[in-house]
Amino acid sequence: ARLAETEEEANRTEGKLRERLASTAESDKKDLEELRGELQSAKVAAADKVKRLRARAAEEEEEANETENELRERLATKKTSDAKAEEDLQQQLEEANRTIQELQSRLDEQRADAKSAEAKLS
Repeated sequence: ARLAETEEEANRTEGKLRERLASTAESDKKDLEELRGELQSAKVAAADKVKRLRARAAEEEEEANETENELRERLATKKTSDAKAEEDLQQQLEEANRTIQELQSRLDEQRADAKSAEAKLS
């Protein structure tokens, strides 16, 4: 009789444990499904973020290239302008030197004329 009671109690305990195990397994299965859904959502969000970051990086690179090209053009224009200004200044300097030489020649002639006139007066 005692053996039958122990066996019956063991069977009840086994039944309760099986129920708990089944309940825990079902709960774990639901949790796993939720986690899979969250993981999928996180993957989608991460992929979207990577896509946006790549697009932004491409835009910034394009903008940087445009700025670089603009600066190169401005530098080339400035170099051309500077070269033209230097050429103009060189021409002005040459013209000024010719004018100085002409004035020096006239001054020398006037001095010579003045000496000649002075010699004639003496």
